[in-house]
Amino acid sequence: MDRVDADRLFDAPLLERARAQGHDAPFHWLALSDDPEAENLRDALEACWPLAEASQTQLRNGLLTERWGQHVGAMAQLFALGMFGHDGFGVRCDPTLTDAEGHERCPDILAERDGHAFVAEVRAITGMGRTPWKARELQRRAGAPPPDLGKLAEVVRDVVVKKADAYRDLVDALDVPYVIVIYADTDAGLPGLLRDVLFGPATERRRRDDRWGQAPGGGLFGARRKRLAHVSAVAVFGRVDDDVGSVAFHGEWLVNPHAQREISTHQRPPSWRALCLDSRHAPPRMTWEHGAHAPSTCRFGETG
Repeated sequence: MDRVDADRLFDAPLLERARAQGHDAPFHWLALSDDPEAENLRDALEACWPLAEASQTQLRNGLLTERWGQHVGAMAQLFALGMFGHDGFGVRCDPTLTDAEGHERCPDILAERDGHAFVAEVRAITGMGRTPWKARELQRRAGAPPPDLGKLAEVVRDVVVKKADAYRDLVDALDVPYVIVIYADTDAGLPGLLRDVLFGPATERRRRDDRWGQAPGGGLFGARRKRLAHVSAVAVFGRVDDDVGSVAFHGEWLVNPHAQREISTHQRPPSWRALCLDSRHAPPRMTWEHGAHAPSTCRFGETG
């Protein structure tokens, strides 16, 4: 097996393995294409790579696989490390932590800043299954039908519940907040769908006016209040490619209004806009913390 370069992801041995893959393999395109999208992704991944530390071999193998879900999942974890690191958090990738029963668990990320920490689990949900980028772009240009939103909503519900169940005992034993992080890639509709799943479908007024908050009692957070009480927030982020020479990431931090452990405003990553419970309304509503505005743009791996 090739020695992993701790400072560089796309080194010569990895590029050689990419050349040995079929042209339809997602990593072949990512590693070798001169498409500006691929180049920008490589730069961003290189910037995140040192943060993976002891998990570099595992994540590199994930990127190399020809299975789309595993490939984009490894990418999502690296980008999440980069997002938190960009916002001043110290991050540990796949840390070994112990629950109350003495069992060792390895969540994706432990993020710490100013004496406060939270555990994060990352999952990629692109809404397009195993379809690689190139095929997705061709489908879009050909006017292919969008994914079934009803089925996608069910996938989102299942992911949130399963990720919540997986680490309940650990975060309860450690008494730390827990955040489920969803990577949306370029599927701009997923954050809105996730908000509907968590808080209930938005009203027409809410859809027309981003300042109009959603009720906190609906959706998954309300229906599964006890089961999800240890989940402090569900965060979702994706990327927007532009001509600046880097990848721009936008993130939303969707606060659980019934959480046992809150992550306060100054403890949250500033690059993510936060949807929080606003008690100034009667009844209280979920509103954007600093008013309606587009998510902040987070960049790393700029080329010039």
